[in-house]
Amino acid sequence: MSQVDQLNTIERDIAETPGTTVISADNLNDIANVGLNKKKGSQGIILIPQPSLDPNDPLNWSRFRKELHFGILCLFTILLAGFSAWCPPLYSVFIANLNVTVKELSNGLAFQFLFLAVGCALLQPLSMKIGKRPVYLLETVIALVSHAVLSTATDEKKYYAFGSINGFSCAAMDSLIQISIADIFFLHEHGSRFGIYVFCLSCGSFFAPMLSPLVVNSMKGDWKWCCYVIIIMASGLFIIQVFFLEESLFKRTLFETHENDEKLITVALSNVEQSMSNDPNQKELYNIVSKRVRENLESITSRSNNDKISTSEPKSETNTKIDTVLEIPANKGFIRRMSVYNLEQAIDTKLWKLTLNPFRTLLYPAVIWGSLVYGIQICWLSLVGITQSQFFFAPPYNFSTSSVGLVNLASFVGSIFGAIYLHYTDTFQVYKSKKNNGIFEPEFRLWTMIPVIIINSCGLLMYGLGVHSRVHWICPVIGNACIGFGLGGGSALAMVYVLESYPKQSMETMVAVLVVRNLLGMIFTFVFQDWLDAIGLVKTTWMLFMFCVLINGFFILFIYKGKKFRQMTAKLYFSATAEANYN
Repeated sequence: MSQVDQLNTIERDIAETPGTTVISADNLNDIANVGLNKKKGSQGIILIPQPSLDPNDPLNWSRFRKELHFGILCLFTILLAGFSAWCPPLYSVFIANLNVTVKELSNGLAFQFLFLAVGCALLQPLSMKIGKRPVYLLETVIALVSHAVLSTATDEKKYYAFGSINGFSCAAMDSLIQISIADIFFLHEHGSRFGIYVFCLSCGSFFAPMLSPLVVNSMKGDWKWCCYVIIIMASGLFIIQVFFLEESLFKRTLFETHENDEKLITVALSNVEQSMSNDPNQKELYNIVSKRVRENLESITSRSNNDKISTSEPKSETNTKIDTVLEIPANKGFIRRMSVYNLEQAIDTKLWKLTLNPFRTLLYPAVIWGSLVYGIQICWLSLVGITQSQFFFAPPYNFSTSSVGLVNLASFVGSIFGAIYLHYTDTFQVYKSKKNNGIFEPEFRLWTMIPVIIINSCGLLMYGLGVHSRVHWICPVIGNACIGFGLGGGSALAMVYVLESYPKQSMETMVAVLVVRNLLGMIFTFVFQDWLDAIGLVKTTWMLFMFCVLINGFFILFIYKGKKFRQMTAKLYFSATAEANYN
């Protein structure tokens, strides 16, 4: 390929390859010249996506509004994750009081995964029609109702009903938070924000099993007080959401997207120009690049000047379109922002079609792989939840109910390190992009999967084989910490990769990933106890180890072929986004 062809390829990739964009500029003047926004105080970090001129655009919110919104979502995540995870350490209590078996309790957890999948499939499209705010409010109410049902349980039937309703109530926590993050934060912030989100998931998932035995013990064995406490917490969360959780749904036009592509191409070419400026052997190509940059800048500047003129003239047939694009809405007041629902940014597509659209994205290799990675990570959560009571109540450990709950503290500590690690994947991503003439490729972040696979797989062996060999409890507990690190790191990296590969279909891809993930979790939970009884702990552990290495290990294929896969699916991707006309 000639050098001129390489330049043409750069232009085509930015405009035509899903996920490929420009995230940094070598010359800070270039960002201002083409009319792009950059991160304040940064060395040329470009804001992706570019915020619109609308002051109500969530990307334009003040730092306080963004952090308040994100903080409430984090609280929502911690509580809802906890609401779904507090039961396993109390299995012995449920067996005694509800006259159920371990298998029936596992089935209740499987129902939770099944209806979690159903909720993800239904609530995401609904949030695109009525907004995310009413969906978050609805889910909090459903969580409250599910625990009201459990508080009246006397047998396995109401326990199954609780699992089903509670699973549905967790769908927004599981699938909508990621989209809300993408609504209000920029590309270079995704890794750290997803790290915090996964950390909040871990807080709820691992702290709730520690606290529920303490509640039962303090209430002299009355497990129903766990339900009462959760009902009180859900009520408090609902009040906070009503008064402070804003709507973040915002529809971006294709006009804005195409305009920004041209500007980003100009910055990328300028980066190439900068890298050649001191190389005498590249003089001829340097002149070609310089000419293209100047032509693009003149075109952008000329169009910008015409836009300014058209906005100051009376509307006519020739400038009505551009006036519509540049008209800046008024900033909404607090009362309007806190209405229960807001249809201004709703998607025009029919609800049934929005419900089916996500499953078309299963044709994308990245979505298939992301679903499997996330699904297999959830299996570790089921593994620990189902087995910890069996393993640690029995000799040689003979733990009490409270001590079994505290085993989850190790997983929580592991998740803290996972969240810190995810923060640095953003730094790595920006570094790799700068080395690539400022051009961002989603595959850059996949290199950071290597430590996650090693730590996760070692943790599985330490947990399973450690218990089987009856070694000191510190070994399986450290294994729990490693599983916590891998659970957060692997699932978050897979989610971020999918979102960054197909940014204009973030809702659809997340629905597909999470439906598949939860169905895998349901199947695993239904069969796990029989599987463990049939082949034993050692073989089960080694099989899970192989699943971890093989499925996560496919990141190598995507590092080398991921961009090719994205190009292969570009036609389907752009036709879908053109049809929906939203970002």
